[in-house]
Amino acid sequence: MKTLLSPNFSEQLKSSKFLEVCFNFGERNMPILIGQDVHHECIKFCQQKNPDQIFFIADDRVWELYGTVIESRYCSNFSVRKALVKPSEKLKTLDQVNRLLEEAIAAGVTRRSIVIALGGGLAGNIAGMVAGLLYRGISMVHMPTTFLAMSDSILSLKQAVNGQRGKNLFGMYYLPEASFVSVNFLKTLPEKELIAGINELIKNCLVFDAEQTEKLVSLIRQPANDSTWIQLVLLGIKAKQKLLLIDPYEKGIGISLEYGHTVGHALEVQHSELSHGIAVGLGMLVASAISLNREWLSEEEYWLHYRLLHGANPKIQFPQTLDFDKTLQLIRKDNKHGYLSSGLEQHPFVLLRSIGLVAMTHEKPLVCVNEAEILTAIERARRDIDVFSQTHSSVSTKAMQEA
Repeated sequence: MKTLLSPNFSEQLKSSKFLEVCFNFGERNMPILIGQDVHHECIKFCQQKNPDQIFFIADDRVWELYGTVIESRYCSNFSVRKALVKPSEKLKTLDQVNRLLEEAIAAGVTRRSIVIALGGGLAGNIAGMVAGLLYRGISMVHMPTTFLAMSDSILSLKQAVNGQRGKNLFGMYYLPEASFVSVNFLKTLPEKELIAGINELIKNCLVFDAEQTEKLVSLIRQPANDSTWIQLVLLGIKAKQKLLLIDPYEKGIGISLEYGHTVGHALEVQHSELSHGIAVGLGMLVASAISLNREWLSEEEYWLHYRLLHGANPKIQFPQTLDFDKTLQLIRKDNKHGYLSSGLEQHPFVLLRSIGLVAMTHEKPLVCVNEAEILTAIERARRDIDVFSQTHSSVSTKAMQEA
């Protein structure tokens, strides 16, 4: 990779105004440009492709904030059309994709056009599906506006939408042409979305990059400027690169990216106030409790989860009302079923044997967990986060945004 947390990255950023990283999916790669504002670099990249049109698929809230400025910059160089999407998991569906496909054709999108995904991970997934289906695949560029998208969701070949019976049930593998990360977008990002992104970064470090966990503890506790946000983005890229270099389709060791997602998805579906990243954070606490109860994680490793997640969000807590039956019903429909043979009341989980070491079964990073274990772990995690929150204080992530 060209630049990844190098000691002099601040000097490099001052001299060039952006950093360039080559992110590898096995033998394939995607350039990522990171800086305060990299729209100029995105325009130059698109000009080299000589498209007949730029078709933005944009989060409607992001477009309301930035659309006028972005459109004026790109319209001076290209023919520009747009389609807006609402950032709702309920609308992340095949019906939405079909609507956008028809809008794209009506707008004159051809094989020479470029789709630009402007928004968070949801907009990126929908745009990826649209670009992958149009004419069996046209060029797409990511322009992420959330920390979660910048440091995690753009770093995947997986594009997917939800079905009536679960999340991300329908999708494809599709490689974007490039990603352009402007950390300026984070200045208007709501606090809960910053927390959600940092939680996913915490997950990746716990699973793949144990040596970076203390650095992460330090970074998330201090007020941040653009340089700090760029360091955090690079930290996420570094952690995920270790995995996707050897498992680009996330079907082997890549399944370990699902750490915290089994319970996290179940909570997210039931509680609309929980963002994906925050729900995954709670799911990680439950997963760590299962590992502690199995005597896989040490007490120190178990409480490291709390240090990191509470450091990112001092208000972290489980929903006051939890429907355990509904939670188990949703876990029974989790999309990791089928990787392992399991009993009627057993479900595949990603668990840690230690920080940076995932438990394996038949060369898959999954183990079966029975429902009694799951409920016991949920109760323990609920109790322990309350105790931890009462005895610790932390700088709110809001301070990072306001710095």
